[in-house]
Amino acid sequence: MVILLIFLFSIIILIEVPGLIQQKYWRELVVFSLLLSFGFLFSLLHTIGVPLPSTAKIIAYLVRDVLHLNYQ
Repeated sequence: MVILLIFLFSIIILIEVPGLIQQKYWRELVVFSLLLSFGFLFSLLHTIGVPLPSTAKIIAYLVRDVLHLNYQ
């Protein structure tokens, strides 16, 4: 399963990254790389059976405590 995960993320990289480099979208490439890295990390941890925290709790913490946005 881990090999399949690596294969799929490699395909995504091979499809998306050359276009970003060719058009010189350096900032977009950095953001894409960061998001893809986080996605790969969480997918890999989930695949090998590591219990992960709820992403809803993480987002709520960021919105409420870090950004100081109150939603009600």
